[in-house]
Amino acid sequence: MAKAIFRFGLAMVIGTAAVGCKEEPVAVTNPATNPVAASTQPAAAPAAPTAGPATLPTSTDAAPASGSGNDGLFTLPPSKGPAAHAFKQVTLLRSGVSGDLEMQLTGDGIYRVRDHGHGQSYSGSGKLEEAQIAEWATLMKDWESLKDSYVPTPAPDNADKVDIMYGGKKVSFSTAGKENPAVVSEVYKRLLALNEQSKKESGAVGTSGQGEK
Repeated sequence: MAKAIFRFGLAMVIGTAAVGCKEEPVAVTNPATNPVAASTQPAAAPAAPTAGPATLPTSTDAAPASGSGNDGLFTLPPSKGPAAHAFKQVTLLRSGVSGDLEMQLTGDGIYRVRDHGHGQSYSGSGKLEEAQIAEWATLMKDWESLKDSYVPTPAPDNADKVDIMYGGKKVSFSTAGKENPAVVSEVYKRLLALNEQSKKESGAVGTSGQGEK
């Protein structure tokens, strides 16, 4: 009887050990048969496209160099005269016994006058021909070489003091000066001739009123 009980107990122990060592089946996560398992898997990143050889854009228009006058940032439009910038603006300011005179002759040949002398007041304007503008350009080509002042010391009281500005260069002189360069006297004479021409064309000569052209 004791042997039977011993055999029964040994069989129970061996059976229990066999059950504990039984291998569990492994779940297969096949997307085709198990969609739930497939959704939990991270998606594979798409392959990066293969880069081809780099190409640079081409242009037939070269960029203007800084300060070339084409950038339009700090430059003025060119003169409309026969040769752009060959002739710059001339400005005249006169004061003295003959009265105050202001004149401006632009690089395009437009001149403006304000004349206040001998009890008369006149303002007018006019326009030079292209050939005349070219003559002025030739006349003023060496203006930068002149001195800044030819006014004698002391300055005479019975004369006019004249300032003429051209291309950033101002030259001062007296109508009674003995050392005025020929080009200075010629420029002054021509500006006075334009003043008289403007007065004649407007009919202001010999009047005490104001003429407008």
